[in-house]
Order: sequence, then C-alpha cells, then structure tokens
Amino acid sequence: MKGFDKEYTLRIYEKLTNDLDVNDEKEYIVISNNSIIIDNFNNTIVVDGEFLDVLMATKEYIRSGYSLITHPLPASIKMMMSPVRSIIVEKNVKNESTPEINTSLGESSIDIIEQSIEKYQMVLGERNIDFKNKSDYEIIDYDLTVSAIEENDFINAFKNI
Repeated sequence: MKGFDKEYTLRIYEKLTNDLDVNDEKEYIVISNNSIIIDNFNNTIVVDGEFLDVLMATKEYIRSGYSLITHPLPASIKMMMSPVRSIIVEKNVKNESTPEINTSLGESSIDIIEQSIEKYQMVLGERNIDFKNKSDYEIIDYDLTVSAIEENDFINAFKNI
C-alpha cells in the first residue's frame, strides 16, 4: 500500500498508551469489518458483512450495556459509500452514586445508533457501495479509529489528574 505506514501509526499509538497513565476502568472494544483493524487490534468484534452490518452489530452491543465512544456515521457522505466501518464502544461501568448518568448514556447511544441506521439507509438509497476502493477506505477507517482511540485515551488521562 503506497503512502501508508501502519507501523508508524501503531508506534504512535503504543507510545501514547505507554506514556499516559490511563485508568482502565472501562472495557473498550472496536466493532469492525475492516481487515486492517482486525489484524492489528486484540479487542475487536469482527463483523462479517458491510457497513450496515457493523451498525446493526453495534446496536446489539449498546442494548447489552455498551455506550458509543465514536459516532456510528462518518463525517462525509462519500465515506458512507464505504463497505467498511469501525465503531468504538465502551462497557458501561455501574456507578451506584450516579445511576442516572449511566442510564442516560445508554439511552443516548441507542438513540444515536437507531438514527444513524435510518440516515445511512436514507443516504445510501439507490446508490451502490464502493467496493472498488475498499482498500483505500480501510486505510482511512483505520487512521480515524487510531486517532479516536488516542484522543479518548488523552481525555481520560486528564480526567484522572
């Protein structure tokens, strides 16, 4: 793959996770059908299917007690033509002192995923999924996922200071 250095991206992620003292009370997982993500992460739920199948699998995880870390839909309509998608979720931590927060996170996530499924189906409409550029979409999805993990770890590190 020309212009893509996954080792560099992995080194950045490893350095960040080694440098930050992150309180790992939550269980993060990546729900994905992206072969690059699947090959490089241990905490991946493999979805055998397309973008919509990843959305549907994410919905099931949210119903079983996970909350969204990343938004299910990409920022551009062109990326919705992608056959691959990765979504990061975290296991809800039971906190007896603030149960209303835990409940609202779950409710918010289920609303977001259901609306995302509707929007995806509406936007895709009669358009075809772009399988021709799948390898390019995998690289973009991988970079966005790594960036989201880095940002989330960074934010969590500051919460623990």
